Amino acid sequence: MKVSGWAIDTDDESTAGGVYVDVDGKLFPAFYGVDRQDVVDSFGVQSYRRSGFERYIPISEIGTGVHRLSVVILMNDQERYYQPDQQVALEVR
Repeated sequence: MKVSGWAIDTDDESTAGGVYVDVDGKLFPAFYGVDRQDVVDSFGVQSYRRSGFERYIPISEIGTGVHRLSVVILMNDQERYYQPDQQVALEVR
C-alpha cells in the first residue's frame, strides 16, 4: 500500500522535520523530501519545494481487516509534532 502527500511547517514557512504514517497506532516513517512544485505554486513559498512524502507499507505488516490511517508531522525543529484529528478508514482484504 502506498501512502503519499505533503506536509509543511507553516509557523516557520519551511518544510516539516519528517512524517510518520500511523496505522492503528503503529508508526511507519515516511520518506520525506519529494519534489512538490504544486505546493510551492499553491502557497507561493519556495521553501516548500521538497515537502512531499511517501511510504510503502507491506500489507503483511498490517494484516487484513479494517484499519485507521493518519499522519504524524514533525515540525521543522523536530521537537514538536502535529497529528490531525482526521483519520481515514481503510479495509484490507
